[in-house]
Amino acid sequence: MLLLDHIKEGGDDARSRLGEDLAARIGSLGVPTQLAALPFADACFVGRGDGDVPHPVGIEHKTINEFVGTMTDTRFRGHQLPGLCEAYKTVWIIIEGFDYQPDNQGKLRIFGMPPKYWPYWQDVEQYKLTLEQRAGIFIQQTNDRYVTARWLAALYRWWTEKAADAHRSHLALHTQRAPAGSIRPPSFLRKVAKELPGVGWDRSLAIAQAFPSVRDMVNADEAQWTQIPGIGKKLASNIVKAVNGQ
Repeated sequence: MLLLDHIKEGGDDARSRLGEDLAARIGSLGVPTQLAALPFADACFVGRGDGDVPHPVGIEHKTINEFVGTMTDTRFRGHQLPGLCEAYKTVWIIIEGFDYQPDNQGKLRIFGMPPKYWPYWQDVEQYKLTLEQRAGIFIQQTNDRYVTARWLAALYRWWTEKAADAHRSHLALHTQRAPAGSIRPPSFLRKVAKELPGVGWDRSLAIAQAFPSVRDMVNADEAQWTQIPGIGKKLASNIVKAVNGQ
C-alpha cells in the first residue's frame, strides 16, 4: 500500500491537495493507495528489501520553487531531513517542474519567482550533489505531476514486486564472440581460457593447444604458462593469481 500524506490544515491550497491528486493519478495506474497523516514524507510504503526483509521507503515531494527554498530553510535541513532519514531506510526527494535552463548569467529561471531571487544553476546542482553524496538521499527530477505519478508507481512496483536482491538486470557476463571465419565451434577449454585476464580469443587458441584439459590449465604454474607463445612472465603471473582468486 502506497500511503500519501493528507494535509488537513491549509484549506484548499495546493499542498493540501497534493495527496489527493497523486492518489487519484497513481490509483488509476493500478497501484493501491491510501491517504494518511504522515509525520515525515509526502508518500511512503514498505518495500521488500534484501532477503525479503521489510524496507521502509519515504518520498518527499518538492516543486522546483520549494526545493530551491530548502537551500536556505533551516527547518528542512534541521528537522525534516533528519526525520526522514530516521523514519525510512531509503529516502527520495522528487523535484517537480525541474525543466528549466540557466540564463546567460548562469542563473536558474524559475516561474513565479522574482528574477532577483533566481539561484545560480551551479549552486542548485552542488546542493543536490551534497544531499546525494553526503546525506545518502536519492533525487528524482520530473517535469510535471503526470510524470511524478508514473514515477512513483514505478518506484512502488520495483520495491514490492520482488525482494531488492532479486533485481539482477544490472548483472551480466560479457561473452566475446568467436573470431570471424571460425568453422568449428571453440572447445570448452578455449571458452574458459579466453575469460582469463589479458587472454581473449587470440591467445586462447595457443592455450587450448598447450593444455589437454581445463583441470591441467588451472593447475599450471607460472613456468608452464610462460612456455605458451604470447604469454610473458607478467601475464603468466596475473593469470595464476586470477585462477587462485587473488
